[in-house]
Amino acid sequence: MPESSDEPIRRETFRKPGRQECADWETQLNQTILATDIREGKRGTGLAAALFHHVLEVASREVDQVDLYVAVENERAWRFYQRFGFESYGVMPRALRVAGADHDALMMTRKFR
Repeated sequence: MPESSDEPIRRETFRKPGRQECADWETQLNQTILATDIREGKRGTGLAAALFHHVLEVASREVDQVDLYVAVENERAWRFYQRFGFESYGVMPRALRVAGADHDALMMTRKFR
């Protein structure tokens, strides 16, 4: 269903389930790539923080850690993630493409256990 332009959230989700076998052990690998942003008129309302808090609460029961990429020049976004306990661990050159332009990505992680 197409989203109307007055919805406060734009999202894209891609799920890639898979299985990886390594020597004597087996690991179930599930990857979900989620791209979400809050529309301009709804930014600064606390909506993003409330949504992200809920996502991390659910994730903390299901996974050991959450990793994300954010454009290096998007200081507002990576500071937001830092407030939720994410730490940066490097930069991946040209990892993101937005409107045809490549951007370096700050790689960040939050470990639950």
